[in-house]
Formats: sequence, C-alpha cells, structure tokens
Amino acid sequence: MKTMLVNELGSLDALELVEMESPALLDGHVRLRILACGLNYVDSLMIEGKYQIKPPVPYRPGSEVVGLRWVGRHCCRGETTRTTLMPRQKSAGCATAS
Repeated sequence: MKTMLVNELGSLDALELVEMESPALLDGHVRLRILACGLNYVDSLMIEGKYQIKPPVPYRPGSEVVGLRWVGRHCCRGETTRTTLMPRQKSAGCATAS
C-alpha cells in the first residue's frame, strides 16, 4: 500500500509518500481501500508539532477518509464490501492499495 508518513515533527515538507506492506485483515477488524483522505488544519498542526497532542513518530496523518470497506470475520453483521465515510478518532493514517 502507499501511505503518507511523518518521520519527524516540524515541517509539512517532511511528509513522505512511502510503500508499506498491507497488514493482515484480522477477525473483527475492517480494512478500507482509501479513495480520498483529508488532511485538515489540525493535521497540519500535528505534523508541525504545534498541536496539544503530539503523536509518536513515525505516524500516518489523516482525519477523514472515504473508501471501500472489507471486513474480517465476526464484524459488521456479515456485510462484506461497502462504500464508507469515516471520521477518524485516532490517527491510524491514510493509505491506499498500490
């Protein structure tokens, strides 16, 4: 998968597009194929290290995502694929399949 990665807080110029291995889809978990990801003002403050919460680096920024959802077993009442809009509470990061 491709993802934006922050290795050091301080500058928006430090955002780096990298290839990463997709983790296994575990039972009870959801995987999204990201179609669009929003980096907003709060994300920019976090990347610059100016927000009250400073994420441990490296981390993947992104606050809102829209994408296609695949689910592991024991999740989401048997649904398999669906288009999903998801505001994120924790920064798990935005990524897309290669």
